[in-house]
Amino acid sequence: MSYSCYALLFYIIHGHYENPERNTQPAVTFLLYHAVITTAMHTSCVWLTIGVALFRYLYLRAKYNRLVRRMTVVNRVILLTFLLSCVSVAPQAINYRVQLYNDTLTNRSWYYLSSDSYNLSKAFSFIQYVIMAIAVKLLPCILLFILSALLIHRMVGSYRSYLLLHGAEPASPSSAQRNRRRTRQTVKTTLFLLAVVAILAVSELPQGILFVLSSVLYEFYDTVHLQLGNLLDVLALMSGSINFILFCSMSSQFRKTLASTLHLSHTHPNG
Repeated sequence: MSYSCYALLFYIIHGHYENPERNTQPAVTFLLYHAVITTAMHTSCVWLTIGVALFRYLYLRAKYNRLVRRMTVVNRVILLTFLLSCVSVAPQAINYRVQLYNDTLTNRSWYYLSSDSYNLSKAFSFIQYVIMAIAVKLLPCILLFILSALLIHRMVGSYRSYLLLHGAEPASPSSAQRNRRRTRQTVKTTLFLLAVVAILAVSELPQGILFVLSSVLYEFYDTVHLQLGNLLDVLALMSGSINFILFCSMSSQFRKTLASTLHLSHTHPNG
């Protein structure tokens, strides 16, 4: 919803060039809040995905199974993730403010986001780039790759153990069928999670590299990174859309919860 309003205000109605009709004070103030809030929400989603992958890996290990089933642990992880995500975007919120620009050639004025009014603007910009590059982009990608490898290793090990146990001990047809169904469900869930993790890593890694280059190369952000902003936004939106389709297609529990939340579940009267 926020991105739809942003695209409508800054691209569709008044074009994508700065002008008084497009860059009003309320519109640029909305742009600042849009950038900060969406970054915080996106960071929360990335780290929650890491949390889900970690919980899945711990779930596959028998000695941590009870730990990840406790809702208090899950709620604390979610709350901590959200709080740390808000802290990570604090330099971005501090570094920018809405400022008036006067064009002497056309005698027209409009508002824009500026960090030039702060004496520590360069330091804040550097901190912002480092946090975005490491804590929000690169570190999550590294952790996602590590957790993916651990999940694959654990899944293969569990499948081999199942084959050894199934070959060593004769089981009744019903027991063998239950074991096969449980194994298929475990493999399906793990592969589904790996697909989500891979899509997220592919969308986040290029952004992390660009933020690293922006922090070490002079004017790289203005000349290259900023020009690729729309492409990166589309990549992030596609990642979220594909993940939503994956959740809907592979998780019946997700479909039921979504239908219940949107009040789409049908109730049949008695009789």
